[in-house]
Amino acid sequence: MKADYTNYIAPWLGKTVRLMDHRLEELLEENRIEISKMQFFILKMVANKEGISQNELAVYAERDKSSLTRMINTLEKKSYVRRVPTENDRRVNGIYITAKGLEIVNSARPLLNDFAVKVEKGLTDEEVQTTIRVLRKIQDNIQHI
Repeated sequence: MKADYTNYIAPWLGKTVRLMDHRLEELLEENRIEISKMQFFILKMVANKEGISQNELAVYAERDKSSLTRMINTLEKKSYVRRVPTENDRRVNGIYITAKGLEIVNSARPLLNDFAVKVEKGLTDEEVQTTIRVLRKIQDNIQHI
């Protein structure tokens, strides 16, 4: 058994995710884009699938329904999305992006794309593909714990 936690992958993954999250939040703030990384992710999903239900969005975002509802409420108050009851079941809302929401997505997207490129700076294509393969294995391992 390894005694030194620096020899485990999990702490390195955690630290890397925290660094990325913190830097992304800073980038959005520095560029006066008034959304969080997770709000951007939600807006992008809604833009890609107009009318997505909150339940489906919760699954994709890997968020519990109450946390997602709060986030949708915030985005709705900012006029970035709107809820529309579906025709088949008036109790189910479809989520639609507004023009203002689309403007935010379009403003943030180049920043986030540039960030992704910079994160991989100095890595070969082979290193990137190996990292993705390893991370998929780790995710699979976690799902089977």
